[in-house]
Amino acid sequence: MNKKILVIDDDVDIISVLDRRLRQAGYDVEVAVNSKTGLQKVTDVLPDLILLDIMMPGIDGTKLCWILKSGKTHNTIPVIILSAKSANEIRTAAESVGADAYFQKPFDHVILLAKIKELIESSKISK
Repeated sequence: MNKKILVIDDDVDIISVLDRRLRQAGYDVEVAVNSKTGLQKVTDVLPDLILLDIMMPGIDGTKLCWILKSGKTHNTIPVIILSAKSANEIRTAAESVGADAYFQKPFDHVILLAKIKELIESSKISK
């Protein structure tokens, strides 16, 4: 069974690139274009990992990550934060809300895929 990744980002170009790369790597991909839909999909599809943009309308990615990590139902799902902000800003935001990793856009897809694999494997071990 393929691992499921949920991409939550309001940029359709980023979603398209991630969807293509992740599927090529053998993952099943679900997408959401905002946090509200993303939160519902987390419950519906129970992804193995979430790729989450910070800057979105409504509930931003840091708030959504905090919601996911502070609850009991989804707090073990690894979350990787993606952002166009500077690396220092992303690190501070990601660490403050419990994200498992962060990447500045544009990111290296090879390194991102390696991190995804690592987090899914370590998450599986800890369950």
